[in-house]
Amino acid sequence: MWRRAIVTPVYKSGAAYDVSNYRPISLTCVFCKVMERVIVSEMSDYLRQKGLINKHQHGFLSRRSTTTNLLETFDDWSLAINDRASVITAYIDFSKAFDVVSHNKLLQKLAACGIAGNLLSWIKNFLCGRSQVTRVGHSYSDVAYLTCSGVIQGSCIGPLVFVIYVNDVSDAFSDGCICKLYADDIKLYSVMRTVNECKNFQESLDALYNWSSTWQLPIFYQKCSFMVIGNLKNDKDLSFSFHLGNNDISGEEGAKDLGIYTDSSLKFSRHINHIVAKAHARASLIPKCFLSKDRSI
Repeated sequence: MWRRAIVTPVYKSGAAYDVSNYRPISLTCVFCKVMERVIVSEMSDYLRQKGLINKHQHGFLSRRSTTTNLLETFDDWSLAINDRASVITAYIDFSKAFDVVSHNKLLQKLAACGIAGNLLSWIKNFLCGRSQVTRVGHSYSDVAYLTCSGVIQGSCIGPLVFVIYVNDVSDAFSDGCICKLYADDIKLYSVMRTVNECKNFQESLDALYNWSSTWQLPIFYQKCSFMVIGNLKNDKDLSFSFHLGNNDISGEEGAKDLGIYTDSSLKFSRHINHIVAKAHARASLIPKCFLSKDRSI
């Protein structure tokens, strides 16, 4: 029973008729979640005491969040601009990262962290042999039996083991390239003072591509982009182009960074305009809720 789940699809964005625009959230046994909470608490304390979690990971960890990720990032960018340098940033998006994690490779990484014995056997048993049904309204699909890949979205232990799975990605880069993580959202950036440093940044992208191929996390190339912040972006003699494998990634003047809209000038006018437009749209719906516009009513 602990390995059964009722999947509720949660709409993300895009066309509502496309099933790929929904996030599958697994509703599992309450007693199972209590057990998971106990295990997650003990594992988190162990990983923290041993210093095994990457300091650049901000997802699903206590005292870390999207806010801490953004504060560290914007602090580095601001210091670089104050030093009259530029920053090149790449946003990397994995395709269905939670669903394609290889169980064998995950268990290998857990063992490398010192998680062994009964606990490792419990996690292996918990991830394998799972079944699920999808619920929409009051209707249920047929039972589907899962293959040996993926971690459970909506579970307590799923996010933590995924953080362990991507924990070593920053080891693939040189010291000049900084990698900020929020679960499966990866942001690479490097301070540039000369044009030759663009070549070093491409080498970092090549290292990321090799890492993703090794650990079987496919990259969603259409959602990957890069942005140049600072003085070099205005140099007409320069043309920036980067690629991941055989796929070019597009250059953008702005990006949505963990919910915050930013641009190559580090101004927040785009983000403010987005919030104002959203508030206007919500406010315009209020009068439509009234059948009568008589003031006395």
